[in-house]
Amino acid sequence: MPRRVVSGGALWQLLTSQFLHDPVWPWHILGNLWTLWVFGPALERTWGKWRFLRFYLLCGIGAGVTQVAAAYLPRQSPDVPVIGASGALFGLLAGYALWFPRERLVLFPFPMALPARVVALLYGALTIALAASASGESRIAHWAHLGGLVAGWFLLSCRVGAVRLWGDLLWRLRVRKVRVAPASRRHGPVLPP
Repeated sequence: MPRRVVSGGALWQLLTSQFLHDPVWPWHILGNLWTLWVFGPALERTWGKWRFLRFYLLCGIGAGVTQVAAAYLPRQSPDVPVIGASGALFGLLAGYALWFPRERLVLFPFPMALPARVVALLYGALTIALAASASGESRIAHWAHLGGLVAGWFLLSCRVGAVRLWGDLLWRLRVRKVRVAPASRRHGPVLPP
């Protein structure tokens, strides 16, 4: 609950709430599993399992922080429990849209294929509208969805110097020698394994 995070110092709930789901409403976890199945494999193959896991968890924490902050807005309640991984999955949607912007996705429930970046923008716009109109007693944490989407975009888009915030920090801090292929095969620098 947002009140426990703020006044009780239960910061671990920003992480652990991602692993809880409503047992009464199975569509929540089924929808989350389907979304993870759609976006997860491509991102994990691209980044590797540890970078993918770090990105996923950071998006979920960003979603939780956003929901906690939004719980103190007018018409919201800091006493409503927040559970689920939907915020982290919205972060995966943002990551997929940034890494595979032209990949075509079917926008549920409409049978039309759109580029991933358009799907992310449409879901983002819908989430903003739903978050702005939701009351504090809503069973859906729209602010967490929006927070996960923004966290995913932020982690992949923002840079501090030449280092992306989402990963590769330790790899880039290591001294790496670049060897250059002969001119006949040159396609840019080749990094050693």
